[in-house]
Amino acid sequence: MDPGKRPIRQVVVDRSDDRRFLRRYVIRWLFREYIENHQPKTNNEWGWINFMSEFTKYVVGLDNRINYHDNDFIVVWQGRAFEIDGTLTVHEITDFAAIGAGSDFALAALHLGKTATEACEVACKLSVMCELPVVTMFDKEGQ
Repeated sequence: MDPGKRPIRQVVVDRSDDRRFLRRYVIRWLFREYIENHQPKTNNEWGWINFMSEFTKYVVGLDNRINYHDNDFIVVWQGRAFEIDGTLTVHEITDFAAIGAGSDFALAALHLGKTATEACEVACKLSVMCELPVVTMFDKEGQ
């Protein structure tokens, strides 16, 4: 996809620089590794609840001191997007979504027609808890 084009669904993922920063990133690294080797059985809310339950068992098995409840995730899988919070609450995203300290600013920017990258940049300018640079990742097809 051309970076200038706006996809139908926009997703903004923010990070928080508080004292739990390193622990949150450990969970995110583990999540990336886990999702590369495991898939949800179904691509719906129940499938992702089951997937995250198995992921938390995996994390606790590595080190039971890791608190996985501090993390929220937005996952996009096979054309559907889901927001998952630390209590394993899952809901499907049907239009706009943002998580993290600058999420309110990012959501406003998305509703005003900005791309996900531009929305993150707006959040960085307006929230003291966000900072540049914004790193945009695309899937293998460039979307």
